[in-house]
Amino acid sequence: MKSNKEKSKIYWSVTIPLIILYTAVSVGTFVYVLLSMIPSASENVFNFVISTICLGVFCISTFFVLFMSTREFFINILYICKRKKIIAQHKKILETNLSEKPKVVLLYCTCNDFCLDAISVSMKQNYSNYELIILDDSSKIEYKQMVDDFALKNNIRVIRRDNRVGFKAGNLNNYLKNHQDEYDYFVVLDSDEKIPENFIEDSLKYFFYNEKLGALQCVHTAQKPRNLFQFFGEVFVKTDSFIALPSKLEFGFSALIGHGMMISKRAIADVGFFPECIVEDYALSLKLFERGYQIDYSPLIVCEEEFPPNYIIAKKRRLRWHEGDVEVQRNMKDCYKSKNLPAFLRFDFQIAQIGNYKIPFIIFLFTISNLVLAILGTNIFSVMPYLGILFAFNTIFPFVKDLPLFLFTKECWKLPIYWISFTLVFASYLPYMMLRVTRAWFGKKPVFNVTQKGKQRVFWVALLREMIIPVIFIGLIALLTYFAFSTITPSITFVATGIALPFIILCANIELKQKSKKVKMCSDNIIVFEPKKDTSAEKISENLKISDGNL
Repeated sequence: MKSNKEKSKIYWSVTIPLIILYTAVSVGTFVYVLLSMIPSASENVFNFVISTICLGVFCISTFFVLFMSTREFFINILYICKRKKIIAQHKKILETNLSEKPKVVLLYCTCNDFCLDAISVSMKQNYSNYELIILDDSSKIEYKQMVDDFALKNNIRVIRRDNRVGFKAGNLNNYLKNHQDEYDYFVVLDSDEKIPENFIEDSLKYFFYNEKLGALQCVHTAQKPRNLFQFFGEVFVKTDSFIALPSKLEFGFSALIGHGMMISKRAIADVGFFPECIVEDYALSLKLFERGYQIDYSPLIVCEEEFPPNYIIAKKRRLRWHEGDVEVQRNMKDCYKSKNLPAFLRFDFQIAQIGNYKIPFIIFLFTISNLVLAILGTNIFSVMPYLGILFAFNTIFPFVKDLPLFLFTKECWKLPIYWISFTLVFASYLPYMMLRVTRAWFGKKPVFNVTQKGKQRVFWVALLREMIIPVIFIGLIALLTYFAFSTITPSITFVATGIALPFIILCANIELKQKSKKVKMCSDNIIVFEPKKDTSAEKISENLKISDGNL
């Protein structure tokens, strides 16, 4: 893994030129358009003042929109180009032998979402010195009974607490703080998590290889989709896990994702355990960096997770992340402003926050300022047509990361479907994001919604309820667009979102065929789902089309 000095050099070599470039583009746009507006200024001073304000807002938002997408594009390209070398380094780590067998605990977190399938797979490890512990925060009797039955038949400890203070972080801390003599390393598993049988042994090799490593995050693929909505999400899980997150970590700040990760007792105790907030993984990552620990992503230890089963649950999860980002921004200033963090990491954390929860506001201001300018008689894209070309390219940039994993495979046909569906879903989230982030920023207490699993059909009442805010938002944008341009074509993405949203929401009701799973009966007559026979890191890597020959 790169030292901070190496990462800083690469980071600033990409970031500073882009800042200079897009500052020049934004300032140049402002000056050029303003000069074209001056001749008519004396005719209507009020319109000129409003137009100047909107022009300033447009140019500032233009800077951020272009900068964020282009920067992500270059970081992804750099990572993709170096991926063959990076994978070779990870293979070298996995070829080493463990000199010790430290005690490891698998912490299976559940809250009214116990998954027999997932825990049955994850508990089968080829490492001897480990224990599986269920941390049960369930409130429903039926789920508690399921947990107790499984634990009794498999001789597994279950730990519960009297309250649910601190959300998932509080559940983890309840065990970690009170049982420090029981583990040297621990693994966090979500209820739907499936880890390969080599997970513990291979993960430990990273900690023995790098003494500064505080946490190891392993990559994920989506479990076989149950319905059409999950089918659209398969690409997102794989490319986000294998390309987007590791590339950010390679050149700047990237956070743990909260599950499928191993953390050392030394690191977690040194940072004061998990910050008890709704994005405990993100907050913990920041504290680890601040204390001088490193985080690594292993592209060769591959886990599985279930993509949210419908649009409503996926939306709630994303809104929870954004509320959590606001919470971190407000409550952890001492950490992310600490001089212990290198300057490029402090700067990159702020950039990450813009990309996480501020970008919806930037997109909204960009859209509204452009429409108001057009209504007042200034069409920026007709005055400076090259901006349209620039934005067209930047619209494509975020999807470049998807190409290495899918382009030359049998699944390449999924890409255009995913790109269209992702764009429409994100556009429909915009009003919800702005509302929830605003509420969080003004002190509304964040809500931790457990991501529901399994079959989650959407009924007509829920469909109509989910349509209200997006339709109002899209209708206003379309109306302003028509007044501005005498056509709704410039807002075609929003209009398409409104038309497609009912279908996207109802995709959860279109079930896909499931292949039967191999099962066997244990001596205690409990069904255990068999994992793949060959779960070695290299074999899984080949199965996912990311072996060296396909990079």
